[in-house]
Amino acid sequence: MQMMALENDYNGNDDQALNAYRPHLLILDDAPIICKVFKAHLSTTFPNAEITIEYEPKVRPGHDVYFIDNDFNGEECAVKLVMEIQEISPQSLIVCSSSKLTPETILRLRIRGCDLFYDKIHPQNSEEARKEIFNHLDSLKNQWMV
Repeated sequence: MQMMALENDYNGNDDQALNAYRPHLLILDDAPIICKVFKAHLSTTFPNAEITIEYEPKVRPGHDVYFIDNDFNGEECAVKLVMEIQEISPQSLIVCSSSKLTPETILRLRIRGCDLFYDKIHPQNSEEARKEIFNHLDSLKNQWMV
C-alpha cells in the first residue's frame, strides 16, 4: 500500500510542490545501449527524476542516487567509485547496478558504503532495492518540501 502511494507521488499525481521536486540520478556505466535501456526503465519508474548518464568512471557531485557499474573496459571500478561518492556526497544513495559481481566484490562494496544492488538486466529481480530507492527519494522530497 505504501509502495502505491510512493509510486503515485513520483508519477506526478500529487500537488504542485511535489511536481517541482526533481531528484537527480546518475548512471555511471560504459555500455551505451545498456545505459539507454536502464535510463528508460528508471524514467518510467521515477518520471520526475532528472537522469544523467556518464560513460566514464567519473563521479559528479549533486546527485541523490548514483547507479554505478563495476566493469569499465575490463577494469573493476565500483569500490573506487563508492569511496569517491562517499567523500563528495555522503547523504546520497549508492546503488551498484552491475551484472558482474563476485561475492568478494559485493562484500568490499558493502564495507565501503554501497547501499543497494540493482539488477539492471532483470530489474524485476530488484524489488527490494526499488523500494529502498523510493523510500530514499521520498525522504528527500519531504526534506525539500519543508
